[in-house]
Amino acid sequence: MKSVFCIATSRRQSDYIIDCLKYNNFSSRNISVLFSGEDSWPEFVHERQTKTQEGKRESEASVGKGSLGWLAGIRVFAIPETGFMIASGPLAIMMNELAVGGAVGGITGGLTGLGIPELEAKRYEENLANGNILISVCSDNSREVADAEEIFSKACAEELYTVEEVANC
Repeated sequence: MKSVFCIATSRRQSDYIIDCLKYNNFSSRNISVLFSGEDSWPEFVHERQTKTQEGKRESEASVGKGSLGWLAGIRVFAIPETGFMIASGPLAIMMNELAVGGAVGGITGGLTGLGIPELEAKRYEENLANGNILISVCSDNSREVADAEEIFSKACAEELYTVEEVANC
């Protein structure tokens, strides 16, 4: 399995990328988004909250309007020292592990666990902290990987990176 990652610098750009992926028949299960701030994205947060075994707060996320609403399994996570993160797809698995396990290294540690080099993972975490959106596509089909890279590039996404063998995909 390979994963292609990029940074969208606005909600409009992320919607455009997701629309292009949807139009090109990518499965919503193989697309991930990760972004921060419950206050910035209120349409994704329900009032219903649960406590995990370790007492970390976790909220379900609603399916919002627009392109992000098409994605499967959007959830909100409270990550220690990071705040609220909203994720879908395979990145939601990583976020759940961070929220429940309190993984050392936060988001950078989670991303390196997926196979992203530490330097790139730190740049992604900085971008997320600045309000940008991490988008990834996971596939074992080399044509889909190439198509995702092309879509990201044509959308002027930043920080494109392809992981050759990704975990948790």
